[in-house]
Amino acid sequence: MLVLFLGEQIITLVFPANYAGAYLYLGHLSFFFVFIMLNAYQVAFIKASGAFGYALLIRLSGLGFFILFFYVTKYFSSSSISVIFGLAMAYLGMFLLSWVIERKIYTKL
Repeated sequence: MLVLFLGEQIITLVFPANYAGAYLYLGHLSFFFVFIMLNAYQVAFIKASGAFGYALLIRLSGLGFFILFFYVTKYFSSSSISVIFGLAMAYLGMFLLSWVIERKIYTKL
């Protein structure tokens, strides 16, 4: 919420003036940052459990999710935000897939 309301002012305060246009990109990406961090934890847990094949599957699915959501977004809008949105949705998809696999590993323990 902080980025939504004060993001433009924070970016102009912290970074040089030529980064002022990056507010839109950072605003979209920061919303999904929590999924990026959670996915890194989950994949590390899955690897530590010995399920390397599942970890590889999660990473490859992220590539597939990115391509899918990039082209779906690009179909509806020609904005460059479609790259950021595709990346964010890929991490969301990887998070959901790794969450399911993580739950399966927890039930085996």
